[in-house]
Amino acid sequence: MNFDMIKAYKKYVKDIADTQRPNGCLSGIAPTSNWGYNVGVSWTAAFIIIPWNVYVHTGDKQMLEENWDKFVKLVDYSERMSDEYIMDLGYNDWCAPKGIKPCSASVLNTAYLHRMFELMSKIARVLDKDCKLCDTYEKKAEYVKQAWRNKFWNNEEWKENQTFFACALYHNLLDSEEERKTAVDRLVELIIEKDYHLEMGIFGIKYAFSVLSEYGLGDVLYKAVTNPTYPSYAYWINSGMTTLCEDWEMSSSLNHHMYSEIDNWFYRYLAGINVSKEEITIKPIRVNGIDEVKAHHRGICVEIKGDALKVEIPENIKRAVIKWNGREETVGAGIYFF
Repeated sequence: MNFDMIKAYKKYVKDIADTQRPNGCLSGIAPTSNWGYNVGVSWTAAFIIIPWNVYVHTGDKQMLEENWDKFVKLVDYSERMSDEYIMDLGYNDWCAPKGIKPCSASVLNTAYLHRMFELMSKIARVLDKDCKLCDTYEKKAEYVKQAWRNKFWNNEEWKENQTFFACALYHNLLDSEEERKTAVDRLVELIIEKDYHLEMGIFGIKYAFSVLSEYGLGDVLYKAVTNPTYPSYAYWINSGMTTLCEDWEMSSSLNHHMYSEIDNWFYRYLAGINVSKEEITIKPIRVNGIDEVKAHHRGICVEIKGDALKVEIPENIKRAVIKWNGREETVGAGIYFF
């Protein structure tokens, strides 16, 4: 939400809404002459996810209210295009490193179909829609989850793929803590087996930064990010890149909004800033090798030097929760040292 991005998001969502066909199909880009249709719900789900995230962070329901009918058309279309809730239409883990088998379209798009139904249930409640409608979308999310588990989790086809395990964890497709531990452990094993390389495309990267950080595995991410050899962010930097590239090989666009989840990692996890409409939490993760962090976000300032944390909360924020080194304090506007 830096740089007042909400205005840009509202413009983008309106542009995407304008591409919707009568059957509910959306383009993955806008404007478009024709390319971008049927790229899969792993792309078009952004039409629902972005308005929801804006609401979560700010409480602004405008995009949810304005686009509800179009959301319904999109999820109805997506359900029709699935085969017993398995969604095979669309792209795989886009721009994965050359030479590896990318996680399939069906694994990823089915996961996003589950995500869309989950969000539709939540949005219906926020907009005070009929309770039966909320329950219907909730049930459909569960149907998709079980279809995903039956087809993918319960066989061995993708058990050597990093993105597969990150996807299962990120989209909450696992039933028990034991399954989640199995998935996390296997994901870390696969990354270590590849000498701390993230052999993932844009979806795997999106998942991995959140999943590994939430499970206390920031050290693994840091080793992968700073790995000097291909594929990695440090490999790009050592090759002279100063912007994010479209692919790991630096063979296409050299200034592209791809693999950009690392930016969220800086703010959300290294600086620990989490802003929602309910509360603000400052909870930085500790990573071996990172001794200093400095971040500014919507007036919130976080500085870390070794074990010392300084947090500045602006006047317009009345309540924030700071968690650091086993301490937890609820504070108001001001400057705080831990």
